[in-house]
Amino acid sequence: MSYRINCPECDTVFEPRPGVWSAHCPFCGCRVEVPHSVDTIDASQFRKRIRKPPGWLIRLQAHLPSWANFALICCGVLITLSVVMQAWVVTHADRSAMLMRRAIHDYQSLSESADEMLVVQACDKLLDLWTTRSARLEADRAGLTEDQTRRLRRDLIRKSWNKRLEAMSNSSTSPLQALEGESKLLDETANDPDLKDLSNKARTAWRTTRDGGIQSQLDLCQAQIDSNRPQESLKSLMNAEQLQARNLAEVPAPTDSEPRFRSLLERLSKWRGVSPRILMTESNFTSTSAASSQILPLIVSLVSAKGYVFRDFTDQAHQTLFLKSAAYTLDLQISERFGRGFEETPHRTTLIEVRMNLLRSGKSIWNQVAMARTSKIPAQTAMGMSRLQLSKQSDERIERKLNEAAWETLPKAINQSMQLLEAARNSPNP
Repeated sequence: MSYRINCPECDTVFEPRPGVWSAHCPFCGCRVEVPHSVDTIDASQFRKRIRKPPGWLIRLQAHLPSWANFALICCGVLITLSVVMQAWVVTHADRSAMLMRRAIHDYQSLSESADEMLVVQACDKLLDLWTTRSARLEADRAGLTEDQTRRLRRDLIRKSWNKRLEAMSNSSTSPLQALEGESKLLDETANDPDLKDLSNKARTAWRTTRDGGIQSQLDLCQAQIDSNRPQESLKSLMNAEQLQARNLAEVPAPTDSEPRFRSLLERLSKWRGVSPRILMTESNFTSTSAASSQILPLIVSLVSAKGYVFRDFTDQAHQTLFLKSAAYTLDLQISERFGRGFEETPHRTTLIEVRMNLLRSGKSIWNQVAMARTSKIPAQTAMGMSRLQLSKQSDERIERKLNEAAWETLPKAINQSMQLLEAARNSPNP
């Protein structure tokens, strides 16, 4: 009987000599038992007989030691990595060349543009791509050199910078806006090596704009005071104060304009200045600061519309000088007390009384009282209203809502009272 058997070690199929009980595998040398009866052969051995013979790699691994197999695997990994890296290098070079061609096209199309910054941006793209060999070859074909591009970029960006600085110096914009623009130009000198030597020029222009703006605002304020325009003169003084507060590294603060500023501030305050004084005589739920924040802005706007001037300065020394020199004093006495029960319930309403007294040289020239009380509670459901009427004791939460409702009606009462305040007389200013 002649047939092929399968080696259990290396899975090699071979044909043993007839009549032997065992045979050695010709590949791995393993001793394999030879079956002589079909009954002794199981189904797995029949399946092994019909398998294809192993490939050359398996037969090679069977005859090589383990270290040789490991070396073969390492060589395969290294070859794969080298192929991938080479493909990436070729792809990157092609992409760099394509980007360089596109940048050269943009540069050539913008070279005659009147906007220098567009050409500078095109030069920046060229210089960023000049590091790769393929990009340099494309630049050589177009007749461009790196030194030539750098010189062109330096000349154009300096020309554009000087143009913008001159435009800001000669523009009709406000000094504050001009300072913002010059500050941006100064930041550009710190970030761009081609503009680094222009930083002193930017600081000088910034200082000139600030000092000139302060003097122009003070001149304008003096002219407005002479022409009886107190609110406009106050605005000019505030602009001058903002310019004085602007500081820059290595630029000294303005000192020669401060005496004139204080003189005009004192003059304006002695002419139309108002110093408010707030006193909380009675209080239930509202503090003095909370009451001031609610009514003082309204009173300031109404009194200012009559020609009076309130302090609105950020510098504490300027505020102190204004209040000390103010020609008028506005006394506000605020009283917050409980009133009668709300709709025959134990919950007390709130009555707010604001006594306003305007004094000049210690004498009262106008006084008025504004009163507000809880007229209705904020929107409640029918069930909520029934609970209010059925409750037998006062509830602090409900009384706070009644208090808030009274404060909401106070601005209308103050507005009506302020209608009786006469406008400031156009007396000769100091």
